[in-house]
Amino acid sequence: MTAGYLPEGFLEDREPLLGNQFPEFLCSFGRPRTYGLRVNTLKVSPDQYLSMAPMPLEPVPWCSSGFYYDGSRDRPGLHPHHDAGLYYIQEPSAMAVVPAMDIQPGQWVLDLCSAPGGKASQIAALLQGQGLLVANDVYPGRMRSLAQNLERMGVIYALAVLEQPHALAKAWPQLFDRVLVDAPCSGEGMFRKDEEAAASWSREKVSRCAAEQRRLLQAAYTLLKPGGVLGYSTCTFSREENEQQTETLLKNCPDLSLVREKRFWPHLHACEGHYCAVLEKAPGSHTIQGQPWRLQEKLSAEQRRHLAEFEARHLQPGTLPPEGAGVWQVRGDDVYWMPASVPPLRGVRLVQGGLHVGTLKKGRFEPAHGLAMVLRSGQTLSGLHLAADEPQVRQYLQGQVLPGWGSSGWGLVCCDGFGLGWAKEAQGQWKNHYPRGLRRP
Repeated sequence: MTAGYLPEGFLEDREPLLGNQFPEFLCSFGRPRTYGLRVNTLKVSPDQYLSMAPMPLEPVPWCSSGFYYDGSRDRPGLHPHHDAGLYYIQEPSAMAVVPAMDIQPGQWVLDLCSAPGGKASQIAALLQGQGLLVANDVYPGRMRSLAQNLERMGVIYALAVLEQPHALAKAWPQLFDRVLVDAPCSGEGMFRKDEEAAASWSREKVSRCAAEQRRLLQAAYTLLKPGGVLGYSTCTFSREENEQQTETLLKNCPDLSLVREKRFWPHLHACEGHYCAVLEKAPGSHTIQGQPWRLQEKLSAEQRRHLAEFEARHLQPGTLPPEGAGVWQVRGDDVYWMPASVPPLRGVRLVQGGLHVGTLKKGRFEPAHGLAMVLRSGQTLSGLHLAADEPQVRQYLQGQVLPGWGSSGWGLVCCDGFGLGWAKEAQGQWKNHYPRGLRRP
């Protein structure tokens, strides 16, 4: 894209903001965009992945698990490692706000505008299977991609909810150690890679987004514990949507203080445009706080027997989550393993929660794709252990039947040691159980 694609009003409004840097800013729109991926440290460390990566990767300075790749040559979204959840394709500047929030294992973290799940899965990786992630969004059409991405990345200690932020603030006041608002915005920072974003820009859109951002930040403040940290980010250049939002929140909430604030510019940094701010709420600033719930076990003796039979026949001992670490829940015919302590869920639309372990069908148990995404080679008693460059991997992802070796039952199909999905062997063939909605053409 060149500057000729940019809206005239946008150029008029941004030139005073940039001053003598404005010509260089315009030149950046004629340069190639950047491409990035973030290694999923729930499954593999950055160093481990660098040793197995099928493409050259260069580190992103502000994210220890983030890397640049050459988007003119490489297509990591088509590689089996993507299907195995070893990384998330993410714009490099979008990786900045979550590390700046100082998220620690064991904390409760709310991502208020989370779909499609890039920052939510980044939060989950920092929690390292301790504490709780609540990933919320207000758009039903985006929840499917959020749920699929959390599942692909092997996120267990999480709830995906579909609720208005002000409703959550009423239900869950001062419940979270960290709250992230990755706000809907006018998208100016994406103009270089998305001409449609530039074509849809207007000053009225900036004002509408700013009004919504103020409402989101006020809800986030209410949801945040005393002593907690609030992260705010956008992918736009407008001061009205960035610094002015932070300034207004600080003015309205005197117990908040600004910890850090940063802009990313395409002419100064190897990334697209972004803004992030981190604020901290003073300890003990309020007294009325929300309280967590403790879920109760909802697995009958018969259902537990079916699950135990599957585990004994197909899994190594100790593969399923241990007793006491969480609770078993049944919704319809589906079995989930859930964190025991969660926010009150009455009146809140829960889309997905915990680990989808499987489905009870006519007196038998069938494993879910979610379970496959948290397993590795050696955790099942049978399966296919393939290298990423073997043709059977592509065939499996396309939904094809694969040759077996005469045994029977469920097996885990692995790529370079990481679960891709399930297959069931019978009569010398592995019947493919990779989800139809995820299959490759």
